[in-house]
Amino acid sequence: MSVGLWVSPSRARRGVWDRRILVLVAVVGLSLLAACGSDEIYGDEVELTGSVFLDCNQKCQDYGSCGVAKDSDEQVLLLGAYPAFPHVSTVEFRGLMDRTQVEVEESEMITGILQRTGEEVEIRFYRVAQQEADVTGWIPGFCLAAPKE
Repeated sequence: MSVGLWVSPSRARRGVWDRRILVLVAVVGLSLLAACGSDEIYGDEVELTGSVFLDCNQKCQDYGSCGVAKDSDEQVLLLGAYPAFPHVSTVEFRGLMDRTQVEVEESEMITGILQRTGEEVEIRFYRVAQQEADVTGWIPGFCLAAPKE
């Protein structure tokens, strides 16, 4: 004699939907926590002034403004000589380590076209200086962060 567990089809479907809703609520909740939990503001969200720090975040990496140095496995951000041409090979680049503190000297909005999509974008570039390393250069705002006040 076998004893089996029988669940009605409508109850089984409801169980599947209950799990899907639970997963959806968990994903949305975690996303909101991650978005609200940031203790930093970025130079593409607001205009930054004063002392800020370099941040090799995902957006900065996606635009090719930072990456990992071959010789040290450290994240490095590239500062270009001109904001309008930050990735031209003839421009001299200077590298600084991720999370290095720098001073904002000025900022400028630059309109450009993304090569991969053809989309026109406006990006705020900042001229920053790091006195100890004697480095000055331009970097896009999404690679700069400051603590929220």
